[in-house]
Amino acid sequence: MPSPEVMEYGRVLTYWQHEPGYLDERGRARSLTLTGRPGSFASLVRQSLPNAHAPDVLAVLRRHGLVSTAHKGRVRMLATAFLPRRAQRAQFLGYALSSLEGICDTCFYNLTTQDPEKHMRLLQRAAVSERFDMSRLAEYDAFLRTSAAAFLVKHDTWLKRREVKRALAHPGRVGHVGVGIFGFGAR
Repeated sequence: MPSPEVMEYGRVLTYWQHEPGYLDERGRARSLTLTGRPGSFASLVRQSLPNAHAPDVLAVLRRHGLVSTAHKGRVRMLATAFLPRRAQRAQFLGYALSSLEGICDTCFYNLTTQDPEKHMRLLQRAAVSERFDMSRLAEYDAFLRTSAAAFLVKHDTWLKRREVKRALAHPGRVGHVGVGIFGFGAR
């Protein structure tokens, strides 16, 4: 299983899409120099993942086809989310298992709490159609991906800005929190 640090490399893509220093005049992620002045790929990695090493992050993102290194050593974003596309899918498995753990923990807590009106742990909600026209599944998939991407980027950015930047003296104050979206279809 990949380390938690490697599983966080997708944050580089999120930060790249939302921080003004990495956007072009139209608000899109611009290509970056590998090193050098502020606004480089190395500075992006330092700001989004302070304990990561830019060459390691670049290697993983390139391996999954999420970035490319263009002429003159510039790094260009090819995808907006870390969803591995190639044979190296360990990060995807790690995310899936982490998501399942979060779903199970939330459901268990919500089902066993003594006072659900006051102590529901987290939101547990699904949108379901009992009579969906399966010939429109590709259309729904496109809609889901577009709307989910915007939602998740917004939450990833919000959560990132509220992370603890250093070790705290108070155990239990730092935890794993998040939101996930998945589509499903029953046969």
